[in-house]
Amino acid sequence: MEVREQLERAIAAMEAQRGTLGDAVVDAALAAFREKLAALDSPVELLRAAGEAYWPVTVLAAELTGLDGLAEAQGQDARLCFIAGVWERLEAVIHNAGGVVGSRAGNQLSAVFGAQSHRPEDAEQAVRAALEMQEETKHSGTGAVPGKLQLRAGVNTGPAHAGADGVDLEKLKSGDTAGLANTLRAAAGPGEVLVAHATFRAVRGIFTLQASEPLGETEKTEPVAAYRVCGVRPRVFRLSAELLGRPGAGAPLVGREEELQMLQSALASV
Repeated sequence: MEVREQLERAIAAMEAQRGTLGDAVVDAALAAFREKLAALDSPVELLRAAGEAYWPVTVLAAELTGLDGLAEAQGQDARLCFIAGVWERLEAVIHNAGGVVGSRAGNQLSAVFGAQSHRPEDAEQAVRAALEMQEETKHSGTGAVPGKLQLRAGVNTGPAHAGADGVDLEKLKSGDTAGLANTLRAAAGPGEVLVAHATFRAVRGIFTLQASEPLGETEKTEPVAAYRVCGVRPRVFRLSAELLGRPGAGAPLVGREEELQMLQSALASV
């Protein structure tokens, strides 16, 4: 019996027990089954089912802002030289975090985390790199364009075509995963980092995230959820790679608002 059929039968059996077990118990169990069922329709799983070699990567799209004053004061050549020096320092941050630079043009850059092999911490490392790059950008702007030079970034996690040598960076640049990262980058304000929902799910226990305005329609038919990164949580919670692979690992609590508040209060008092 296929996994999909097993899950559909389990859902039907649980629904049949609603009168006996009650709505709260059944809804909580169904959330886990339905999340696992939805995972079978994820881009990565659909591509694998079609016999394609894909694995998840996280793309960081970054852009320097506030450079207009520099161009007026020092000229175009000085501006280009300054930008090159800033990117050199920012690329070092990317490499130290385990990423590779996919492309760089003018005041924009994209980096890929998981290009050689997929790691559970790729999304976390990409967001950490974005935050560190922001700090490095502030220091780089001191004296040249005081208070104006900032970095904005978009981060997205999704499937990428992979071969024997890792991810095909050329194909990745024109794909949906990099496309959404660039859309998030363009929507972010100066000094902001926006992440897509797939990245949000991977790092929500590590960073403080705030829902942003959904992005307008791009090539898709509906708005895209976006989240602003506000910093690192004082108490980090990571799901292990083993747990992340289990059904319901990311399922929300259903009908347990009071219990959830009690748990949060207890955690805050530790």
